[in-house]
Amino acid sequence: MLGYLISLISQYGLLGIFISMLIENIGIPLPTEGAFLVAAHLINQGHYSFWLMYWFIVASHMIGATVAYGLGRWFNRGLMHRFSKSKKFADAERSIHLWYDKYGSITVLATRLVGYVRPWSSLIAGAAEFPFWPFLYWSLVGTLIFVYPTMKISALLMTVWNRYPVTHVAISVVLIASLFGILIVFRFRSRQTQTVSEK
Repeated sequence: MLGYLISLISQYGLLGIFISMLIENIGIPLPTEGAFLVAAHLINQGHYSFWLMYWFIVASHMIGATVAYGLGRWFNRGLMHRFSKSKKFADAERSIHLWYDKYGSITVLATRLVGYVRPWSSLIAGAAEFPFWPFLYWSLVGTLIFVYPTMKISALLMTVWNRYPVTHVAISVVLIASLFGILIVFRFRSRQTQTVSEK
């Protein structure tokens, strides 16, 4: 699966990398490892410098995060109109707002550093109506921190991928397993939170 994803993104070069980053950052948990590996390959081939690719990826992340933030604000208004009479929804919406009023900056920064949390973090910040400029600033800080080591790790993985084809299956299995593992953890935590709130 990862091999197919890398091949697909490679066909479109920078556009493929941009679309992959955009999709992941607007709330769809598409593994961006493929895009990072393609970026590492393009750097190794001498098509782009490390820093040019770094800023390109940062910009792609930020465009996706900004779109997701806007969608979160839009969805929140629609949901409030539809479920305004629901006490549970009103309580949940109030809790999210209170959290972001108190810990918004830390939350935005922290969630930019965690894969598979990031796809929903901007949507939630928008739904919580966290102010746009602080959101943009802390998202940028988190993205700058996140992208650099991820690119370095991807470069190492791409070297292993190219030199040792026998590792393709193992690398793909590990990355896919990490995706499903994180999704299962979040599903379990959301059920725990729901159980506690119902009590």
